[in-house]
Amino acid sequence: MVLDLDCGEVAFVRSNAADEITLRFENFYSDWLERTVDESGFSVRYKIPKGYISGSDPTPTLSIALPEIELEQIELNLNLGSADLGTLKAKSIQADLALGNLYADELQTGQLDATLALGSAELGTVQAERVTIENAQGDVTISRLVGASQVQVTDQLGNIALTLGEKADGYSVQAACGLGSITVSGAKQASPYSANSKAANAVILDAALGDITLNFEE
Repeated sequence: MVLDLDCGEVAFVRSNAADEITLRFENFYSDWLERTVDESGFSVRYKIPKGYISGSDPTPTLSIALPEIELEQIELNLNLGSADLGTLKAKSIQADLALGNLYADELQTGQLDATLALGSAELGTVQAERVTIENAQGDVTISRLVGASQVQVTDQLGNIALTLGEKADGYSVQAACGLGSITVSGAKQASPYSANSKAANAVILDAALGDITLNFEE
């Protein structure tokens, strides 16, 4: 599934009541909307003509209802607007937001890649093997991350808060901040901070202007 939108709000909803994937478009101009379905899945493109001034146009909203299945791939490119991934389950998730926030309650994926230019990433429980998040301006929060072998979060201007639902000795940790503080399991640490360099799994956190908070549940 590929979503390439110049603007809009996007929301994914998984439900036992859904028999198939359905898309609901609100406030989209049909002339600018392109939908394609082929053997690899479907894609949605919404491109605003050059020079168009939106004025007081209502915000386009795309709601995607999903059955309780695992998708192959989600690729989301959104220039203006926020996205709520809900309880999405997919083998890979790629989200690129220029101006807007990224939300999720519970994600299950093999690989999560997210890039934000201006906005926050607020994720609840994430089950993923690999996680890479880059943010230019805005906070990055993952309330609980499980099953991850490689985690890398970079934030130029904003705070990073991550809780791993694993044992601390299972991860090598590298954390650095230019102007801010580092707190690991409730204890303040100097920057740069490193621990457990020989551990099989790795966490790399880098905040240029912001605080880093890392906790472990076990």
